[in-house]
Amino acid sequence: VAIYADIQVFPNWALINFGAFIPMAVALILVYRENGTSSMVELLKRPFDFKRIQSKIWYLPIFLVIPFTVFVQYGLALLFGSPVSSLYLPIWSPLLFAILFIAAIGEELGLMGYVIEPMQEHFGALNGNILLGIIQASYHILLFTSSGMSAGWIMWQLIYIAATRVLYAWVYNNAGKSIFA
Repeated sequence: VAIYADIQVFPNWALINFGAFIPMAVALILVYRENGTSSMVELLKRPFDFKRIQSKIWYLPIFLVIPFTVFVQYGLALLFGSPVSSLYLPIWSPLLFAILFIAAIGEELGLMGYVIEPMQEHFGALNGNILLGIIQASYHILLFTSSGMSAGWIMWQLIYIAATRVLYAWVYNNAGKSIFA
């Protein structure tokens, strides 16, 4: 969101992109310890598991959740009188999308490919995903505090991460547990 608003939030993109792969690395280590190399390969295939999405209607929320959340964020900012920049779409947006997609694979392989199933079994779908959203938000705190943004901005970003985790899980659970979704 900050990228498309032309705001410099994160001081070190290399660190961010590396950090996005920590959940995947941990999941791969744990999967290997549990079931060996073949299970690692299966986990690495999951971001491209389109065939799990049986009902094609789920492609609508898959592709519209992010634009919807951006629209809601802008609307709330306007409603509360916060300054809102104009939309910024640089020529390199397709490259940026590809980089962010790859970074998302790193995070989602760990969260949705490994962690969420046991959490949902133990806590239920909603509570498990709220808890996972809080965990995910908490490991972003250091990144956000190093950005120099205000405490209010950081708090809203943490709420946003936790809330969107629940949205992502809703899509995931209803789209055949597809990591791509």
